[in-house]
Amino acid sequence: MKKIFTILSAFLKGKLKGHTGQWAEDVVVRKLFLRSKKQGTYVDLGAHHPFTHSNTAWLWFKGWKGINVDANKHSIALFNKSRPNDTNLNLAIIPSSQYISGTRMVDLYLPNEESNETGEHGITATASVNSDIASERNFKKTEKVNSIDILTLFEKYNLTEIDYLNIDVEGMDYQILQDINFTDVKIHAISVEDYCSSIHAAVESKTTKHLQKNGYDLVSRVGPTSIFARRESDRLIRNIYNLI
Repeated sequence: MKKIFTILSAFLKGKLKGHTGQWAEDVVVRKLFLRSKKQGTYVDLGAHHPFTHSNTAWLWFKGWKGINVDANKHSIALFNKSRPNDTNLNLAIIPSSQYISGTRMVDLYLPNEESNETGEHGITATASVNSDIASERNFKKTEKVNSIDILTLFEKYNLTEIDYLNIDVEGMDYQILQDINFTDVKIHAISVEDYCSSIHAAVESKTTKHLQKNGYDLVSRVGPTSIFARRESDRLIRNIYNLI
């Protein structure tokens, strides 16, 4: 009992560190923001699970609120149960070009139920609405899911300023990122999956170049995720070495 109390006490005092992100991306993200910031707004595209591999769980624990979007209905059911004060949407995020052309429903490709890629409650991190990726992964099971593009999402929920945006949409990340109009919405920090073979490749990637052009700096690389900070943000730390 004493050991449990000691561990809990160390955890609450910040002496024992923990993370919920798959590669501890959430540790970097929460360190980006000024300690005085107690509340904020996040948007998590491809949210997957309210806690497991979540880049927003710690922010939620801190009192932040936001929008969680996932094409898997089982994932959103868990969000509705565990994080009911968030806005949880069972939707597929698609490129604006498809949405403008009239697409409102797409196929979600899923691993076979007996696959070890399908976890508890029917949740999987590898499902995709990208048919090419589904073919590579030999996913043949499909189910229909309603869709939306990021511009319509931001407009519908009156989002003109977002503290943290996470994009993890299985192979469509760059396409979705390209659709954002950074003049209409101010986003202070962004993390996006950008599969690269090296740090140098990540620095030179089209994702990094696109965000640099729109006023962002690549501040960290964690696993396959690149994390960017808005240069002119008044909510982020000024000295990147303070992240240590």
